Amino acid sequence: MLNFIESSPSTVMIAMVDIKIGVVFVFAFHPPFTSADSGLPENKYPGLTLAEARCPESARDEDYWYIIPGFSNTFGCFGRRNLPANLRKFEEVENACREKYKDAIPARFRTDYNYGHYGDLTENAIIGASFTGDDNETKISSGVSAVYLYNGQVEYVNLETLSADPSGKYILCMTPPYPRFMHSYYNKPLPLQPNLSEYTCEGDEWDLKSFCDGTPFCYKKVQIPEFPQKFRNMVAEFNVCGMEEPNSFVASVHCQEEYNYMKSTYTTKNAIQIGLHVPARGPWNKADSWQNTDGTPIDFAPWQLWEPNNGYDERNVYFGNDMDLIDFNGGHGALGGYTKHVLCKKAAVKTDLSKEVNYYDVFKVKGKMCRFGLFVVYQDFLVYVPFFRKSNTLESSMSDKLKSLADHSVR
Repeated sequence: MLNFIESSPSTVMIAMVDIKIGVVFVFAFHPPFTSADSGLPENKYPGLTLAEARCPESARDEDYWYIIPGFSNTFGCFGRRNLPANLRKFEEVENACREKYKDAIPARFRTDYNYGHYGDLTENAIIGASFTGDDNETKISSGVSAVYLYNGQVEYVNLETLSADPSGKYILCMTPPYPRFMHSYYNKPLPLQPNLSEYTCEGDEWDLKSFCDGTPFCYKKVQIPEFPQKFRNMVAEFNVCGMEEPNSFVASVHCQEEYNYMKSTYTTKNAIQIGLHVPARGPWNKADSWQNTDGTPIDFAPWQLWEPNNGYDERNVYFGNDMDLIDFNGGHGALGGYTKHVLCKKAAVKTDLSKEVNYYDVFKVKGKMCRFGLFVVYQDFLVYVPFFRKSNTLESSMSDKLKSLADHSVR
């Protein structure tokens, strides 16, 4: 979500901070600017949190979008694309960003801060505008000129000259993120507080808790058993929790409260693996290929900055007390040895289940009325005994019926 913060009558600014290295990035928009600033991305999803957000993705686009977290809960999606050849005006650069994603625009940000934090995204890249604390240093792309980031420098270039040889050159685009799972965004459950004394966890050493929509679940940290090397990257896909603890799954996470509990309780010393994974035979991408072992939608995924990145066919996920979600390869020596435990999760059960059963004496099959019943052997006779409904319970005594029906039975 890009939150627009008024800083002056003529400037709208977005301040961002990299919490990892303490570097601040400020993205500024000046409404009076030319066509280079037309069609600014609209914030369509107020209240969207970083863990609930995702960036666009396309199977044909190998340049991923990255969510950059920022100051005061602001964040946006940034991604680059190859520079097309023979550009003649900046409107063609804007069109190139829209080819990457329909709502994307050339990026604009303050370059008097350490934009090198963006790594490869800002190297040899055209952007929409560069701002500094000094208005005299502001550079805006328009017409035949473009702002170009090169070797840590910000300079104006002629588009036609630069794009005559586009190899190794890019356009840095930006767009607002959108919800990972629309249903969860538009239908946020009310936080309920069930009476946990009415529930229990089957088995030993399970922790009974209730988060998110109030459904009680049981949690347990389990050591990952030894797997053959070729299967070590499939711990979540194989549901190792169900192998070790019946009726459980490698844990999914669905809200901040649940995530905070997991981190504070189960990662005090080492990282722990959860159920988020990419199937071994499936394609890897940043958002759409990931699944939860228990089949629930991925509506909450607090990735560490620049994750997931698939450095070594990384199809599993762990997190630690001081780190958010990181993808890794369980079969890769260094990474696979980083976490030795998996977090398991299963539904809690009610301590007092209702014993009442509803019985119905008739039902329809292909338009014909049928009666429930059973066949029993009575004094060497095969007897059909119909079921009767009486206050939703089966009549307990049938001895009289058996005797009366014996004469009509089949020997």
